[in-house]
Amino acid sequence: SAAYDEAESIYQELWKQYFKSVNIAARKNTKLHIQHMPKRYWKYLPEKQPNIGTGLQERLTNWTYRRA
Repeated sequence: SAAYDEAESIYQELWKQYFKSVNIAARKNTKLHIQHMPKRYWKYLPEKQPNIGTGLQERLTNWTYRRA
């Protein structure tokens, strides 16, 4: 996995949170998903990556204060 700066990491976590909130588990269709996005590309999708340590809210707050 490529090393990202903190801002990119936060944006990826925000995307994962958004994706999780709009995803409807009852409508999961892996076959269709693979048809539109082959599995070989899944390693590049932020929503397919595992979550990392520190909570998003804490990281976002710290990052915002450092930028000010």
